[in-house]
Amino acid sequence: MQLNRKVRPEILDSVALLVVDAQDSFIDTLHNKDEFLRRAAFAIEAARCLKLHTIFTEQAPDKLGRTNSELFKLARNPRVFAKQTFSALGSPGMERFLREKEIYNLLIVGLEVPICVYQTGLQATDEDIDVTFLSDCLGSRRAQDEAPVLNALTNMGCSVLPSETVFYSLLSDTQNPYFRAFTKIVKAFSEEEFSLETYLENRPEEVNETPERPQKQRKDRPKREREDSESSKSDDRNEERASDSSEDGSDEQRRGRRRGRRRGRNRGRDRQEQNRESDNNEQPSDSPPKPEEKQEPKPAAQPKPEKQAELKLDSEPKAKSESAPKPEKSESSEEPKKPAKKAAKKAAKKAAKKAAKKAAKKTAKKAAKKAAKKVAKKEEAE
Repeated sequence: MQLNRKVRPEILDSVALLVVDAQDSFIDTLHNKDEFLRRAAFAIEAARCLKLHTIFTEQAPDKLGRTNSELFKLARNPRVFAKQTFSALGSPGMERFLREKEIYNLLIVGLEVPICVYQTGLQATDEDIDVTFLSDCLGSRRAQDEAPVLNALTNMGCSVLPSETVFYSLLSDTQNPYFRAFTKIVKAFSEEEFSLETYLENRPEEVNETPERPQKQRKDRPKREREDSESSKSDDRNEERASDSSEDGSDEQRRGRRRGRRRGRNRGRDRQEQNRESDNNEQPSDSPPKPEEKQEPKPAAQPKPEKQAELKLDSEPKAKSESAPKPEKSESSEEPKKPAKKAAKKAAKKAAKKAAKKAAKKTAKKAAKKAAKKVAKKEEAE
């Protein structure tokens, strides 16, 4: 699928170029002054081509001067922050600017590597800010200081890569709207006899992109057919929704029928049980049933507690059985249930007391015998 060449990638909105202390007072002390100016100008021009935010920091500008004028002219809508700290992220207002613009990735160029650049990397790692140092766009007074500092930054998790590698990775492919303009910039800055003045005369224009991807219409089908197809699709969707709703309704009806059947079955069972009870209560004689005879089955259930009392008495020892003749009087059906239970409880308590007394007497006798034997043994031993 071919991409639209006029759409801006969203990733570029969260990336910014940070130029650290590119002031003439520092540039004049570099061992690679000309090379630094050339590569720093390339990074600023590439950021202009990709329409990235460009940020400049200046260390004590009242005493050390402003940013190099040639580099500053290349930038597109630059933002300048003065600072007293070595770290560029410590500039007043820097944190707020990055938050408002929703910038999460910083491409860092500038000087000096062992001081301000290194301190910026330390603060970025502490605050979890993604930073990438463009290795060919950095400068220092002594060449031997750059390698160990950049190695330390990589060990801390910072990315250190050449500038062309970083910008090509942002473009991603040849379908990017800025690809052609960027390749022209790369060729111009790669020439041996490069002059910034001549480059500005033939500078490529900014690419005009659209904020959204336009939707192209196919030439094979006219607009009417599309409208008909869209209307048919909408009708199909409505039919599907109606069918789904009807299916839901049919499911609910089925559930209601099942519930009704279950209720009908339960009602039929209840009626059968009622009929059985009525048949049992009916008398064969023609005379109407007396109200006293309906209460006859109640005393039939009275012998149950008597049986339980008899079982309890049988399971207890003989001492209990001897003292348990009293509940036998409750065998008559005329006595109520409560007196029988009370009699059984009393008998059980008496039997238990007797058994406990006997056991206590036995244990006392045994203890006395043992004590007497011990005393006798001691006397014999003496």
